[in-house]
Amino acid sequence: MTKTQTDTPTQITYSVHCQGYDWGPVNHKIVIDFGQVIDEQVDASFFEVLGEKEGYDWSTKMPKQIKGKIDLKEAYLSDSTGQKQPVELPTTYVALVLQVHPDAPLTSPFVFNPQLFLNQKRQTMYTITLKKPLHINGSSLNELVLTNQQFEKTVYEGTERFLQKEFLYEDAEFGEITMHYALFEPKAKGKHPLIILLHGAGEGGTDPEIALLGNKVVAWADPEVQAMFGGAYLLVPQVPDMWMNDGSGGYTQDGTSKYTRAVSRLIDEAVQTFETIYPTRIYLGGGSNGGFMTINLLLRKPNFFAAAFPICQAYKTQWLDQRQLEGLKEVPLWLTHGIHDQVVSFNEHSQSLYETLQAMNHPNLHVTALEAITDETGCYQDGTGAPYRYNDHWAWIPVYNGEIANETQSLFHWLAKQKR
Repeated sequence: MTKTQTDTPTQITYSVHCQGYDWGPVNHKIVIDFGQVIDEQVDASFFEVLGEKEGYDWSTKMPKQIKGKIDLKEAYLSDSTGQKQPVELPTTYVALVLQVHPDAPLTSPFVFNPQLFLNQKRQTMYTITLKKPLHINGSSLNELVLTNQQFEKTVYEGTERFLQKEFLYEDAEFGEITMHYALFEPKAKGKHPLIILLHGAGEGGTDPEIALLGNKVVAWADPEVQAMFGGAYLLVPQVPDMWMNDGSGGYTQDGTSKYTRAVSRLIDEAVQTFETIYPTRIYLGGGSNGGFMTINLLLRKPNFFAAAFPICQAYKTQWLDQRQLEGLKEVPLWLTHGIHDQVVSFNEHSQSLYETLQAMNHPNLHVTALEAITDETGCYQDGTGAPYRYNDHWAWIPVYNGEIANETQSLFHWLAKQKR
């Protein structure tokens, strides 16, 4: 039986599988459900994938349409989740593994909205073409073109481990504030620390999956990381715009935020709700805007956090008075920042804070100043073949990958040891 583009069987659909990578969320796999058992093994030569989506041109700061071919790393018979299926087991699924790269926008499910200054979900429209006959259920499928009409869903891998909810707070100054959040609860018995992870400016909004994948927060729920803490609760608050909004809608000029009281209350409720949270092992960190709110919350809740790890933090030292500095001196701190950060100056923020607290003889203070932020996997290169270099602002990449360490210990191991 021959199928053509015009009479594509309606039962054939495909799903897109997205995973958090160093540079953000990536569509790394397309899983096609043919609806009938596939009679032969397949490889990448069977398929061609084209993509089209609206993107953002940072040079012109304007939207632009992007389209092109996406190379396949491999293709194979799979189960419904895209995992390879043993040869002896019948299946109706084929997984297409896409070639991905930090500079390949057609494998991203996000698009940057310049008006809101937020990342938003905007799935690429894929066209998948069968390039040679495929034997299915005793017949030969000679032609097949799948488009957005056959698209079923996007699977955001790792986010299913998190509970996602809404939090309402009535602020005395700003009125009702609606925040969303994601929460990971460890399965092991006993008491566990709580790690609060605060997103950057681009990951605000009303969809916690953007905060979970925009900075690879899902990695903190991986077994390897969880084992370092003996299992840890993860709380990922999300504000509608940015932490540095002082209530005017713009960036704060003095360190205040309209969201300080709201997120503080959310943290309190989480600790009260989950009795197995270790109250003396609550850790706080985040990147850029999230690094700003890390410092902000340390000032708001003295003697509450066991340690903090501000990343490329945007809280200016000049906003701190002597009393506030004395409070920060009581909190174990590990600062991480790119030396050449063009978004948040290392000198004006992390370096000056470190030097100020060091002069005050802070007893547990560390700083990691990054000369460059590069790919450490060996998978991604620039045009010269050198390891791919990320934006110097993206210091959260090595932090969330567990790559930050000094002469004696890693940041993760240091964090896990801190108690109030």
